[in-house]
Amino acid sequence: MKSIHIFVKGEVQNVGYRYFALNKAIELGINGIVLNMPDGSVKIEAEGDEQKLNKYIEWCRIGPPRALVENIEIVNTEVKNYNSFAIAYL
Repeated sequence: MKSIHIFVKGEVQNVGYRYFALNKAIELGINGIVLNMPDGSVKIEAEGDEQKLNKYIEWCRIGPPRALVENIEIVNTEVKNYNSFAIAYL
């Protein structure tokens, strides 16, 4: 089990990014949360096996059809043992 934070920058709010990120995580069997940040970015806390996380990261680099991802940053973190994936709010 591996845990990462993914910070997605670009035109990623008001384009359905969180909803699509939720569905992709569920499809891949990844647990965690996704939330909009005040600076206009999206933060994802994702946990799962490394192969699934790598597929998820690949998707995050592109995002949903209306998004324009400029950059993503990935940070390894401690496992929080999420038991599902959800949209979170600040």
